[in-house]
Amino acid sequence: MDENKSDPTALNFDNPNTEINRVAVKPPIFWRNKPKLWFLQLEAQFANSGISQDATKYNIVVAALDENVLDFVVDILSNPPENEKYDTLKKALLNRLTDTEESRLKKLLTDLELGDKRPSDLLRQMKSLAGNSISDEIIKSLWLQRLPQQTQAILTISNDTLDKIAEMADKIIAVYSSSEICQATKVGSLPNSASSFDRNKLDVLQADIAALTKKFDEFSRNTRSRSKSRGNDRRRSRSNSARYEFCWYHFKFGKNAKKCVQPCQFKKENSENQ
Repeated sequence: MDENKSDPTALNFDNPNTEINRVAVKPPIFWRNKPKLWFLQLEAQFANSGISQDATKYNIVVAALDENVLDFVVDILSNPPENEKYDTLKKALLNRLTDTEESRLKKLLTDLELGDKRPSDLLRQMKSLAGNSISDEIIKSLWLQRLPQQTQAILTISNDTLDKIAEMADKIIAVYSSSEICQATKVGSLPNSASSFDRNKLDVLQADIAALTKKFDEFSRNTRSRSKSRGNDRRRSRSNSARYEFCWYHFKFGKNAKKCVQPCQFKKENSENQ
């Protein structure tokens, strides 16, 4: 006797009217740039969850599309077919969102750059764009052109498989990156050295300024001393001159002199002052 027939709670997997939801399906928002990969992941969830109904699969896909992607299939959503809704929607999304051969080649030849990716990541991206239409040798040549020159020089002579060469490229790039970090660290320490140099230079300049200041002070003192000496000389000169303008008596006794011997200016000056 069939166990499924004897058990009313048993599910008949062959019955198309039986809906299976043993595991909830929660696909990510549709990957516009990688629609084929998105469908591969979604269908793996369908298999795990036992979902086989066309309408259920169709509705799950529609629920995962954002408004920008919905615009590409609005004709199907507005008037879906009665049968094979899921397959029709899937085919439209893949055809309308997957790059054409021409655009893939353009990306492969001109648009792709290494940037901050690992060389192996860049290679995988290039292989994905190339598909089966381009040989590994051409991909290798295009890939090497995107790598730093020093890395190219090392890898060009290798006879390993492309995947092995990509692993080697990752290691080479990692080594060069570490070296650049070390160099940057050394360069980063230069301001301290420069600062030390500036301080030493400043000390020398300050010493020079102090020496010049001292010399200037000495020069100023000497100038004042010479000026004072010249003043004394002028006073002595005036005194000597006055001595010889008066007679001996007036020079000696002034106004108390009892005698006067010519030539003598004493009386003349006194009469002018009165």
